Amino acid sequence: MTAFKSMVARNGSTVAGMPPLHWNRGVRLPAGPEWLRSAMPLWCHRSRTRRALRQLDDRALADIGITRAQHTAECRRWFWQA
Repeated sequence: MTAFKSMVARNGSTVAGMPPLHWNRGVRLPAGPEWLRSAMPLWCHRSRTRRALRQLDDRALADIGITRAQHTAECRRWFWQA
């Protein structure tokens, strides 16, 4: 588990004070295969948190306890990659 993943798991929220996604609040997913319907909320969450992570500077990265190398590795991943 990367430092970023453990930070998200610990806090229950995402980077930059963004609240976690709540998919049980009236969000309707399009019809499709069940694996896709179950993966979409996770993919959206990963995409949003990685986008927020890309905007952090070195001071903010040190504040959340990850290095620039971990930041780069996490930001290079696609939304479907764990």
